[in-house]
Amino acid sequence: MAGFERVTAGEIRLAGELIESPRHHVPAHRRSVGLVFQEYALFPNQTVAGNIGYGLSRGERGRVEALLRMAHLEGLEGRYPHQLSGGQQQRVALLRSLAPRPRVLLLDEPFSNLDAGLRVQMRDEVAAILRAEGMTALLVTHDRADAMAIADRVAVMDGGEIIEVATPRSLYFEPATRTAASYGGDVQFVPGEAFGAAAESPLGQLPLARPFRGPCDLLIRPEWLRLRHGGTPAQVRARRFEGAVTRLDLAVGGQLLRMTAASSELADPGDVVGVTVAVPAVPFPRAE
Repeated sequence: MAGFERVTAGEIRLAGELIESPRHHVPAHRRSVGLVFQEYALFPNQTVAGNIGYGLSRGERGRVEALLRMAHLEGLEGRYPHQLSGGQQQRVALLRSLAPRPRVLLLDEPFSNLDAGLRVQMRDEVAAILRAEGMTALLVTHDRADAMAIADRVAVMDGGEIIEVATPRSLYFEPATRTAASYGGDVQFVPGEAFGAAAESPLGQLPLARPFRGPCDLLIRPEWLRLRHGGTPAQVRARRFEGAVTRLDLAVGGQLLRMTAASSELADPGDVVGVTVAVPAVPFPRAE
C-alpha cells in the first residue's frame, strides 16, 4: 500500500484511483500515503521541528507549530531524537507523517516498543490526534487490545485472508466465525440446544446474541461469567491472582470453564459457587 513492494495479484485503489496492480504502479512518493514505522525512523541529525517539517515547504512552517500544540510537544521543537522519551519520539514520527496531509496514514505496530503503561496512554493520544486531523488511518497490529481500543473497524486476517470486517464491539460480542471470535478475545464454548432467542446449556437457559435453532456451541468469554448467589452450581478447581483480576477454573456439569473476575470476588479452590452469564451467548453450528 505504501508503494515499496509490487503486488503479484489484485488491485489497490485509493479513493477510487488505481495505485497498484501487476501492470500498474504509482511510485511511493506520488501516492500521498503517510507511513509511521515501527522503529519511528526519525532523522537523528534533525531537531523535532526539522523532523516534523521535513516534507513541507518553507511557507508551511505554521503547520509544524500547530501540530506541536496538538500533540502537547510545545517547547521541544529544538531537541533531537536522542533527547526524547519513547512516547515523545512516537508522537514526532506521527506528526512527521501527518504534516503533508496525506490521503491515508499507515501505522506499522506503532506501540510495540513501549512499556505497558505508556502503551495505553499513547494509544489514546494517537487516536485523539488522528481524529482531530480527520485522518483515515490503517493500523497493523498483533495486539488485540490496540486494535479494539483505537479502531472504528477491525479487519481480521487469518492465513493471508480477511475473514471478517466489523466494529470492535461487534467482533467482541457477535463475531461471525469461530476464528474471528478468537481474535476478538479469549474464547471458550459450551454445548447447547437453541430454540430461537435462547438456548439450554450446562449453565441453564441462556439468551442468544442472534437467533439460532438446533444443536450448537455457545461462545461464552471468561469475563462474561459472574459469581452470583442462586446461579448454576460450580466448583472452583483453581485460582490465579493477577492483581486487579483473578482467574478461576470452574467445573460446571462435568465441563471445565475459565472465569475472569474482579479480585474483590474471591473464591477458594474447592468452594462451590453460583455462576451466571452476564452477556448473551453467541451460537455457532455444533463442531463435528
